[in-house]
Amino acid sequence: MSEQAHIMTTSLEETTARGQFLVKKVEDAIYRHPGVDDIVAVFIPDMSGDSDLAAFIVPSDVNLSVQDIKHFVEDSGLLAPDERPRRYHLVSEIPKTPSGKCQKHKLIQNLTGVD
Repeated sequence: MSEQAHIMTTSLEETTARGQFLVKKVEDAIYRHPGVDDIVAVFIPDMSGDSDLAAFIVPSDVNLSVQDIKHFVEDSGLLAPDERPRRYHLVSEIPKTPSGKCQKHKLIQNLTGVD
């Protein structure tokens, strides 16, 4: 199995095991921040077989920081501590297909460097 296939398979398994609802819940909670233009949450697997929930955020406010988002998530009470992303990344855009579907694998590729 190629490294990319391993990442995609593990990511799908983790998302299914922990519940797709968690990804949607995280996206909905972070999107409530007024400085967020777009958000995608994704499980990022590591080589040990574990995975971390990561949030990729397109800010609408150039002054928005990761700390601002973390404080918002903590203070809002919308997510329990174990539902909160472990990793936050500010990005300029979310890669999408011509039909508008998010390309989560590209976010993971850009982060891990694995093709």
